[in-house]
Amino acid sequence: MVMVLLKLLIIGFSINVYYSKGEIANTIITKNSYTWTEAKHNCTMIGRENHVNISSSIDREFWIDAIVTYSPWIEYLGCSRVTDEIAETPKYVTSGQQIKQCLHICTDYHSIGIQQGRCACLKGVPPTSGDSDTECEEDANGLCVDTNDLGIYAVYSKPVFFRYDIRPGNCLSVVKNDIGGKGVNSYEAIHCDQHLHQVCQIGHNLDTAGTDKNVWSQSLSSCSSRTRAQYSMVLNQTIHLRTGEHYWLANIRRPTFHVYSDPEPKSKYCGSARISSNGRLIRSVAQCDKRLPALCLARPKFVLNPDKD
Repeated sequence: MVMVLLKLLIIGFSINVYYSKGEIANTIITKNSYTWTEAKHNCTMIGRENHVNISSSIDREFWIDAIVTYSPWIEYLGCSRVTDEIAETPKYVTSGQQIKQCLHICTDYHSIGIQQGRCACLKGVPPTSGDSDTECEEDANGLCVDTNDLGIYAVYSKPVFFRYDIRPGNCLSVVKNDIGGKGVNSYEAIHCDQHLHQVCQIGHNLDTAGTDKNVWSQSLSSCSSRTRAQYSMVLNQTIHLRTGEHYWLANIRRPTFHVYSDPEPKSKYCGSARISSNGRLIRSVAQCDKRLPALCLARPKFVLNPDKD
């Protein structure tokens, strides 16, 4: 067992990791790449830790000890003035977690309204205008509204859309693939900071907007109606897309990281991270069968020296 661990943990360099209470422990990066399950079985990976002691960023992705599940897809509809008749009593939410926490609070509701610091469960979908939204504080991939006007909310609905077979990513795109000479639309989750065209909804019609490409949270500016097309509309209507070109839709979702989890054979998504220039761990999601190096907590009883047994 010792030899197996030594082979896995032969590394290029070691680093230190900071725990939430400030303690420091030695940490290593594995030299070779492994699936998440292989890494989990053979070293103690970083889980809840937030920072490492390092002088510069490392532009690589590493496994951490977390299994990831996604929320169901929801659709951003725009901003609306919400009346007391359809809104339950608002609850407070945390910056950076507005959408995720609101989905949890409003599990039994079809629609939700979100401000920077408040969530309202909605009994119906109000008329939306989509002209007052801003990025959610500490969450550049979500849209909220300021809390200055307590009656205005960013409105999301929960569509009947439970596709979990597409790759990791918080925002949904549609792409036309040339399969057998026939154009077939497929739907792919990708990172929200990609610059793409968008499909806009104008009344009951769909159209692709101009030549500008934007990240998901800013792509509404390219739609004259300030309404992005919903997955359900694109699925049921013919829309002319350029083959191989991705277009943003209105759908987003949020991941939950389950740290220090036992390996599960059916787990599809696992936690990974990059190291920023200040040593902060930037968490992300990867398919568990991807091969990556791992961030492991060094065990003092092992001497990590490849020249000695």
